Amino acid sequence: MIQTSLFGQALELKSAPDEFTINDSNWRTKAIYEPFLSAYPLPKSGVAIDVGAAYGGFAIPFALAYPSWTIWCFEPDDKAFAALSANISDHKLKNVIAVNAAVGGEGGKPSAALLRALKAKDGEKVKSALAKGPFFQHREKRGYVEAHTPPEFHEEFDQIAFPAFPPEALNELGATLLKITAPGSENNILAAVRDSSIEFIVGELWKPVPSGLTYRSDGVARQVYLPLAGTTLKLRQSRDSLASRAGLDVVVAMYNTAGYIQECIDSIINNSAEDVRAIVVDDGSTDGCGDIVKELYADNPRVTLLRKLNGGCASARNYGRLHSNATHITFIDADDVVDADLYPVLLEIARYSGCELTQGGFAFLHEDENGERRLEPSYEDRDFGHFERQHFGDVPFFVVPNNVLMIGQPTIWRRVYRRDFLDNKKIWFPEHIRAFDDQIFQMLTLLYASDVYCTDKVKYQYRQHPGQDIKQGDERFFYSLEMFRMMLKRGLSEGWNDFDPILQSYVNTVNWIYGGLRPELKPIFIKGAAELWVYMQKALGPGPFRKYGARVFDAVDFAYHAQRCADKLSAYGDSYMWAYLDSKLMHVEMVRGNK
Repeated sequence: MIQTSLFGQALELKSAPDEFTINDSNWRTKAIYEPFLSAYPLPKSGVAIDVGAAYGGFAIPFALAYPSWTIWCFEPDDKAFAALSANISDHKLKNVIAVNAAVGGEGGKPSAALLRALKAKDGEKVKSALAKGPFFQHREKRGYVEAHTPPEFHEEFDQIAFPAFPPEALNELGATLLKITAPGSENNILAAVRDSSIEFIVGELWKPVPSGLTYRSDGVARQVYLPLAGTTLKLRQSRDSLASRAGLDVVVAMYNTAGYIQECIDSIINNSAEDVRAIVVDDGSTDGCGDIVKELYADNPRVTLLRKLNGGCASARNYGRLHSNATHITFIDADDVVDADLYPVLLEIARYSGCELTQGGFAFLHEDENGERRLEPSYEDRDFGHFERQHFGDVPFFVVPNNVLMIGQPTIWRRVYRRDFLDNKKIWFPEHIRAFDDQIFQMLTLLYASDVYCTDKVKYQYRQHPGQDIKQGDERFFYSLEMFRMMLKRGLSEGWNDFDPILQSYVNTVNWIYGGLRPELKPIFIKGAAELWVYMQKALGPGPFRKYGARVFDAVDFAYHAQRCADKLSAYGDSYMWAYLDSKLMHVEMVRGNK
């Protein structure tokens, strides 16, 4: 006998003979089932299905706590089933129907005999109406039964023929709740009950299943909690939070990219993920690329074309987002391409992790005059190798602290974002910034996010060509100073207690810009950057800057300009007001005018 306490019920239960089944059932009940069900009010009455019931560690206390419910229990192992039957009898439960069978196998339409047995609510007759199917039972952990086992593990398992309850027949039970512990059969079971009356799904997965199977075909959401065994991932879903289309919109900001746009869009939709769609925003193009999109994709339901007056990349991205109705969103440059599975994989990881954002890898796409292409690995291939890998099916993934990514190269386009996260944190692209607007978007999203789930198996291909903004070396680089000033003001107004990632990012950005600017702009930029650095010091106080000396900046005259500015302001004390002072060196049009 074992002591258990669940759903407010303290009771004794006869258990299966092996220690594994006892410990596994107790852990799963306390770590998965009870926390999930305690978060949502259940109807006064209903039907619950317990697939993999073992000795009744879930079903018995649930039946006692919810006496107006009917619970169908399926358990293939004879010894565990004997304990389950004894517990039903000991606790005089009339609302539990036990079936000595596994759920899975070939499936198909239930027989007439099975339908009659289900209508009679007779577990023995249900078993008699079932054909047997092959399953694998662990030789030591007898409570562990799989539908499929890789050949390399066959020596640990016995192949056994159990009565197999077809997953499609679950629909005959009119269930409200599905509790599932069925290694290898999860995909078939969830596919079979996709359009059933089930409102709650809880259990554990041994392999990833397409997250779309937990939604009904019409997109209606359920309450779902399915941790993926051996990982930190959990497939979660809530009806209350789903006011949008369950899927991902990829916003393509397009301006005069007629030579690239078809390849870009094709790379987004060249997969079977119907819930991944493209919103192409023509930002006042003059090269006919909007007409190309209209002609090629007018009949494709996964591609939407929007047209607007030219307002810059930031305005195009915001415009596309305003027209999106998806739960998740991302942004791609119209001259780039992605691996076909990049966005579908990131969407699945986002759904399983619940993260504010998920991230793929990226590589630099080079193409010579003969059309020959090569992919140059990013610095992350070298720097991120030490992060411990877990596996999401055949996709390796790892978790990276948000502050590590914040100080890296702005790469917002290889990330998938939760729409509610962006909305709640009021993160938008600043439309008065006409270049490099992704910089502030990256800093804000990573600042507010938790650690980021990443995979480098699928990548974003960042095209390198002479027309890129970053290759021009012109005054638009000065937009970065304005964006860091915006970050400083926002941080002070919201009471941030750690500005170090912003300061480190500022150092990296100033050094990167200095290396790419045209020679005549370098002294002007460094003077403006030094002035803003001093404003930051006087707004935040000396504490955050003790780790930074003037020599962290590559420009040799940075220290001179910073000291000169500090001397001018030495008579004035530290104050938040310094974040609100302006300078002509922080505005692109003024820099151009001075020239």
